[in-house]
Amino acid sequence: MPSPHWHTVQRSRLFVIGPAIVMVFLCLNLAWEVLHNNLVQGVESLPNVRLVDGQTTVNMIGLLGGLILARAQWVRSIRPHFGFAWREATASDDRTRLYVYNAGPGHAVVSSVEYRFLPRNESPECGQDWISFPELVHQISVLASGDDDFDFDWIGRAPFIPGEKPEDGFSIASFSDHALAGLREFWIRIVAEDGAGDRHTLTAQTLEKLPYKTVRRLSTKHPLNDL
Repeated sequence: MPSPHWHTVQRSRLFVIGPAIVMVFLCLNLAWEVLHNNLVQGVESLPNVRLVDGQTTVNMIGLLGGLILARAQWVRSIRPHFGFAWREATASDDRTRLYVYNAGPGHAVVSSVEYRFLPRNESPECGQDWISFPELVHQISVLASGDDDFDFDWIGRAPFIPGEKPEDGFSIASFSDHALAGLREFWIRIVAEDGAGDRHTLTAQTLEKLPYKTVRRLSTKHPLNDL
């Protein structure tokens, strides 16, 4: 099965694409200056078009390159990193809970959360589309025997601050043993934007990481060949 995947899906256009375009323009201008001054001297038919002289162009390339490098170092120092973890049921809470949290050094704001699930009685080859929070609640409600089997928490555009443990993040779902035993897959896809304007996504099949004790308990209460 695929492992959880966290990656950057879109860089800030203002601070990445813009400087890259300027850098390309400066490099082309420098190449024109070299051609104009060194290779075709004395050719009167060559148009005398000069936007920025060679020395100024070199200085600007050095300055812009330094700014781009500094920005890359700064972005790395504030980059968030999302993870997820299950917490086992306890004597006071009979639900197994799923948390998502920010284990990176930087803050982020959630842009969207999508879900995908596959009931255990369906084949893994069955295609499942990503669905929104209201669709998830509706579809799970249709399949479940009662509301006491599950609960979902809506995150919305919530700020994700760095935390030391999963409980410092958000509880996004909780399931009874009966509900967990009825699921073959439960996916989440979270997109968030950091302080530098870069967008990141976490995609994970969360049931791959169920605690060992939970898997043992489910296999005892609800014997299934592939648990």
